Amino acid sequence: TTKTDTEQAKAQGPSSQSERLIKLADDIHAQGDSGTAIALYQRAAAMPDAKPSAFVKAGEAFMRAGYPAEAAKAYQAALAKAPNDGGAMLGLG
Repeated sequence: TTKTDTEQAKAQGPSSQSERLIKLADDIHAQGDSGTAIALYQRAAAMPDAKPSAFVKAGEAFMRAGYPAEAAKAYQAALAKAPNDGGAMLGLG
């Protein structure tokens, strides 16, 4: 069988540098290391190709680590890139 381009892209994993950092941060965050995950999410968010999800995930990690003010800043940064981002709006309450 022949895979479609989309299936091949999914099989290869994240394509951009920021997406690769987010994936790594997701794995580390799932293991409970919020500090390292936050640093990786922030690096991903600083990349030119960063998506709002990098900021949202940083916000989630900040909340998990007990830093609500920093989480709010991350969610606000996501909304600056994408004013209707549901994850950021949910994070801000």
